[in-house]
Amino acid sequence: MTYDDEFFERKPKNKGFSGFTLIAIALIASLIGGGTVAMFVPTMINNGMINIGAVQNANNDTGLFQIQQRGNNTGDPRQVQLEVTTAIVEAVDRVKPAVVGIINIQNAGRGFFTNHQSYEAGSGSGVVINVRDGKALIVTNHHVIEGATDLAVTLPEGEQVQARLVGTDELTDLAVIEIDATHVTAVATFGNSDALRPGEPAIAIGNPLGLEFAQTVTVGVISATQRALPVQIGGNKVYEVNVIQTDAAINFGNSGGALVNIQGELIGINSAKIARAGVEGIGFSIPINDAEPIINDLIRHGRVIRPYLGIAPRDLTTVPDQMRPNIPVKDGVILADTPVGPAAAAGLQAYDVIVEIDGNAIDNSVTLRQVLYGKRVGDVINVVFYRERERLQTQITLSELPETP
Repeated sequence: MTYDDEFFERKPKNKGFSGFTLIAIALIASLIGGGTVAMFVPTMINNGMINIGAVQNANNDTGLFQIQQRGNNTGDPRQVQLEVTTAIVEAVDRVKPAVVGIINIQNAGRGFFTNHQSYEAGSGSGVVINVRDGKALIVTNHHVIEGATDLAVTLPEGEQVQARLVGTDELTDLAVIEIDATHVTAVATFGNSDALRPGEPAIAIGNPLGLEFAQTVTVGVISATQRALPVQIGGNKVYEVNVIQTDAAINFGNSGGALVNIQGELIGINSAKIARAGVEGIGFSIPINDAEPIINDLIRHGRVIRPYLGIAPRDLTTVPDQMRPNIPVKDGVILADTPVGPAAAAGLQAYDVIVEIDGNAIDNSVTLRQVLYGKRVGDVINVVFYRERERLQTQITLSELPETP
């Protein structure tokens, strides 16, 4: 995986700026951030592009420049305020102390003349989300801590402390670990990821490419919401997780780090990075509203409590034509084995084809899991299925998914 920079050759343009152009420059600059604006303001003044209409009022201590634009179509001057200390900086200051590094330590095994030796298998990021009973709870990604025999947390000031695994979930790529609360100075505040809109600012904080670049801040926008990212376990696609798409740079080591809004609220847990040569990287983050119930289960139970149907699903589209049941649909989930548990109690049989649950079309096993995992243990669902050519329906009371031994 490579990361390529793109360079664009710009042709020289005629000198001179219209009033409309100046207004556009000032407005765009104010959106980008006061830090960038402050760097370019002196040059713009020296070139006569903008005019300081008056010295700041002696009583004005807001840190704002009063900048007068010239040459609009009406001839009336406009005042544009460029804020030096931006909301982005303030947002970072609020959440940055709650972002930590996570080190995955594994055993190398024992050689002929040596005992077990430990080594650092990898590192990632995490976010402190709560303090209780003398422990600080940190959310991260499952793949960051996967296979670890020991865990360590690197604090913002560089100190390294031992951590303990609380719970983990491979399907959603979330995990919770804990450290002694005395080491923590800040806790992230949850935002509302359901309220996100494409185009609003997004700030990623984490440790890209390892702890050498700890607490790196990158800024972009929310590119899209409710993207479906496939989840593969054992090389097979088993699920699709809902994610936020952002163009804020997310690199190796950012996994488990924070995605925050302009208010400095946690809106997502960074989880994946896609990059190709010549293509700008696309970052993905697990929405905090989706992550919160998973996190709560991990804290309470050490695992996610999911509902159980008791079937062995197989996509109908994967069944050879000569073996496919004679039914008037092409998509659905066929029961490849005799059902057990709740499905058996509701009367489902082998080779029944489920096509709908609670009004949601079931096209394949991925959509089946998406609908099913949106339910809770004890919920009663209405299942529509085909048995031979007959369309039937039944109600099933979901039980708890048994633990994997």
